[in-house]
Amino acid sequence: MSSIKFKKIVSCSSEDQIHCAENLLKSKKWLSSTGTEDRIICIIELEKPSLINSLDIGNNGSAFIELFVSNSDDDDWTILLPSTILMTPKESRSNINCLQIKNCKSFHFNKTSLNQKWTRLKIICDQKFNHTNQFGLNFIKLYSDENNQIESEKNSSIDEIQKTDKSQIMKNIVFVVSGFKNPVRTELRKKGTAMGAIYNDDWDEKCTHLISALSNTPKSNQVQQTGKGFIVNKKWILDCYKQNQLLSEKSYEFNETKSEISNKTSKRKKKEDVEESNNTKDVTRKSITKNDDDVKTNKLRIGEIPDFFHEKHFYVSYGDYDDNTLLAITRVILAYDGILERQITSDVKYVITNRMWNQDFEKISRSNPEINFINLDWLQDCHNENQFMPLQSYLIVP
Repeated sequence: MSSIKFKKIVSCSSEDQIHCAENLLKSKKWLSSTGTEDRIICIIELEKPSLINSLDIGNNGSAFIELFVSNSDDDDWTILLPSTILMTPKESRSNINCLQIKNCKSFHFNKTSLNQKWTRLKIICDQKFNHTNQFGLNFIKLYSDENNQIESEKNSSIDEIQKTDKSQIMKNIVFVVSGFKNPVRTELRKKGTAMGAIYNDDWDEKCTHLISALSNTPKSNQVQQTGKGFIVNKKWILDCYKQNQLLSEKSYEFNETKSEISNKTSKRKKKEDVEESNNTKDVTRKSITKNDDDVKTNKLRIGEIPDFFHEKHFYVSYGDYDDNTLLAITRVILAYDGILERQITSDVKYVITNRMWNQDFEKISRSNPEINFINLDWLQDCHNENQFMPLQSYLIVP
C-alpha cells in the first residue's frame, strides 16, 4: 500500500487559527474554530487521480464522520465512507475516548466508489452532543494499492476494447420497434444502434427484426404475412447488449400469432353462446354424470379457452401505450374473461403500466392496499403460457 498525497485545501467551513485545515496536508490536527458548531467541512484536492483502497482516521472529538469523493469542482460528489460513528453520545457529552484511531478497508466503502480514480476528498465531521469543546481530526491518511491500480487500468482498457467490439454485434440487422412508449422505446433504439444495427420507423423489405411488446400488433401481423424476419420481445436486444454478443432469436420469439389470439376470442364467443342456449342441458349432464372425467370432457367440448382472468378487474394506464398496443392489451384481458375498468376503482387489483413507481402509485396503494402495478411483460407471459402467472417478478415497487 502506498500513501496518497494531498495537494491543497480547496475549502474549509471552519478552522482553528493554530490547528487549521492546512495541517491535514501534513497529517496533523484540524479543529473547529469554536465548540458551538454542529458540523465542519473540509475539501482536499489530491496530488493526482488515485484509487482509494483504505484509510486511517485519527479522531479528535468528532462524533460522526462522512467522506465523499469527486473528479470535478462542482457538487457531483460520490459517497466514499457512509456516515460512521467515532464517539457515542455518552462519550461525546463526557469528552472521553475522543482520540480513537479508526482503520477503514474497501469493504467499509460505498461500492460505487471502488475501482475508480478520484481527485478530491470531502470530509464532514459532526458533533451535536457537545457544544463546549472544539472537535475535528488529528489526521486522515488515504492509501492506494498500486497492484490494484494497475489491474484497474488493464480492466479499463479491456472495457474500451469491448465497447469498440460492441458496435459490430448487430452490423447486419435492421430493426423496428412496436408497442413501446418512452423511455423503453428510446432505450431499445439506443442499445440496438450502439451494437451496429439500423433502426427503421416502419417495416420494409430491408428489415430483419421486429422488437414487439405483444405478439398480435399490426406490425407483427405485417411481418407474418411477408414470411420474412424475426418477431422477438425486448429482452433479445437487452440480453445481447448485456452479454456483448448476438444471441439466438429462438428463445425470444413469441409463441402465438395474432390469428391464434383471434381464434381464442372466437372460441370464447362460441362458448358463451353455447352455454347460454344449452345451460339446462349442461346442468342436467353434470348432475347425472357419475364419472368426473366425463364432466371434464363435456366442458372441453363446449370451449377450450381458459378463463384465468375470471372476475379479475384490470385497469390499463392508457398514456403508456400507443393505440395498437392498447387494443391488443384489451383483447387479451377480455379473451381470458377479465374485466377492464375505465378508471381505478376499489375493485381494480391489477394495473398494467409502463411507469416507474411514483407518488400517484403511492397514493393509490394507500387507499387500495391490494392493488398491484404490473408491467406489460406479465400480461404477455400469461398469454404465452396460457395461465395466470405469479406476479412477483413483474411487480413495479418503490
